[in-house]
Amino acid sequence: MRYEYHGLTSSGDSKHGFIQAADQNAVVSKLQKKGIFATQIRVAADDSQAVSIQGLNQVWDQVLTYIPVKTSQKVFFFRQMALMFRSGLSVTEALTILSHIQRGKLRQIVNALNDDISSGKSFSQALEQFESIFGPMALHMIRSAENSGELEPALLRIADFMERKHEIKTQLISTMTYPIVVLLMTIGVFIFMMMTVIPKFAGFFERSGRTPPPEMLQLMGIANFLTTQWYVLLVVFIVVIGGIIYTYSTREGRLYIDIFLLKIPLIGSMISASAMSQ
Repeated sequence: MRYEYHGLTSSGDSKHGFIQAADQNAVVSKLQKKGIFATQIRVAADDSQAVSIQGLNQVWDQVLTYIPVKTSQKVFFFRQMALMFRSGLSVTEALTILSHIQRGKLRQIVNALNDDISSGKSFSQALEQFESIFGPMALHMIRSAENSGELEPALLRIADFMERKHEIKTQLISTMTYPIVVLLMTIGVFIFMMMTVIPKFAGFFERSGRTPPPEMLQLMGIANFLTTQWYVLLVVFIVVIGGIIYTYSTREGRLYIDIFLLKIPLIGSMISASAMSQ
């Protein structure tokens, strides 16, 4: 069977070609004998299919650049960098190999890092422009590791920290899912009652000529407001959300919002526990 392969040599040079073999394992064995590390192996298509597949792959790669980098991708990136440093590769050689393995936005980041380091910047200096993606802790640890010469263990610690942080975040989300769902269902039932049930009671009292109790009059007023002035609530909701987003974008506003969240009975204790565990 004819296979198409992409690979790298020990010096980081890219290789691409076709090879005849019984299966993919045989392809890997033949390429290793030639000193080529296979990064991608697939059954070779005819020329017309190859052109169409290549075009689809390019389109898909472009689409992936708009998807945020996942935690698993960042963990894989730091672990592979540590492994390559342990093997004696330089930073640029390691980034060149990773650029052929990664896809989407992370590939763009790896290529940008490689270009900056090749132009004379250090690894930490090149990472500064991507601090929002990798986080300030990773940047500070790499900067300190460069000064102490312990870059490989620092990268492994960063990967471990990111894994633990992701696990804690996942546990926090799963814990908060039930109360949030209950809250949303309660709000939905309340709106349904105000929009459908209460107007029917109002019609009943109107036809019978009886005066509703004070509590029913209050509910009828709320129902009338929701059915006739709902757009006011929509505008208020948009303004409140926009105000919160704007406030959180400033340093002082973020401080006040964080203090408020920490004072909420259930949410505050969970945030504190999560931060302390990290």
